[in-house]
Order: sequence, then structure tokens, then C-alpha cells
Amino acid sequence: MTLSALRALISLSTLLLMGFYFFLNRKNKDRKNISWDVKQGVRCYSCKEEIFDESNIQTEIQREWQKLNKLRSIFDRININPKSEDLHMCTSCNRDNQIEGLINKRLISVNSIKKYLYSRKFNRILWSYTILMITTLTLDILDYTTNKDSLRIFFYIYNLTIYCYWAIIIYKNKLEYIIDK
Repeated sequence: MTLSALRALISLSTLLLMGFYFFLNRKNKDRKNISWDVKQGVRCYSCKEEIFDESNIQTEIQREWQKLNKLRSIFDRININPKSEDLHMCTSCNRDNQIEGLINKRLISVNSIKKYLYSRKFNRILWSYTILMITTLTLDILDYTTNKDSLRIFFYIYNLTIYCYWAIIIYKNKLEYIIDK
């Protein structure tokens, strides 16, 4: 296999990854986006279930009243600071996370990655990652115009950044949607 055929296969595989993302978006039309609920603390960012303290609830009216009070407190917080976030875990996920922390001494847990993917900081990192992709593409084009027969290391770096970018976007897309009940 020649070097140009290998480059063509790498380029086609990145297009397939992008196509998979857009296929997922079409599939998500009948699903519910829960990213706002998670960012405001209405849903757990780990299991995606609604978070309410149901220990003292006896009737459905009390449950709805508690939901209304929670949404009112969120509305008041957003009025003060529109960019505020309040990511929470439900009680059972928090317990499981603490037990996992005791058993497995990992540097980074899956739940901390999920929390980071929902945060506003991640959106800034995503924009800087996009700038990195554009920079490596520009360097690849400049390298191609000067050395047409060389190894072109920036081509591989650019495609690696594309793979990472789309893998992160696909995983975030998977986190943000649930089947609407």
C-alpha cells in the first residue's frame, strides 16, 4: 500500500466518523435533550434521573409543588447570574462514586469526566481545540506546498485532532440525550 493510499484511507475514515455523528443527530430527533436540566441541577449528571428529595413527600401534589419550588430557585439564580451552573449527583450515584473512590484509586473518575463535559469550561476548551485543528490544517497545507513528497507529519497530527474532536463530540451527544418517555 502506497503512502497516498494510506492518506486517502485516513481521510475517508474521518469522513465516516463525521457521518456517524450526523446519523446520531438524525436519530436524536425523537429524543429529549437534557443538558439544560443537568446544568441547572434538576437531573443527575451521572444517571440522568431527576433529583428531588422525596423522603417527606406523601402525595403527587407535594411532589409537583417541590418541583415548582426547585424550578423557582433555579429561575432566581439565573436572574442573578445567567451563566450560573449547578451540577449535582443524585444520592445513589454519589454513594456509588464514593465507594468506587475507596476501592479504585484512580486519578480521574468517569463521573468527573461527565461533569466536565456538561460544564461551560468544556465549551471554551472545544473552541480552542477547533483553533488547534485549523492551525494544524494550515501547517499541513504549508508543508504540502513546500514538500510534496515528504512524510507530512502535520497531516497525521491534523487527522488525529479530528478523530479526538469527533469522538468527544459523539460521547457528549450520547450524554445529552435520553429517550423521551
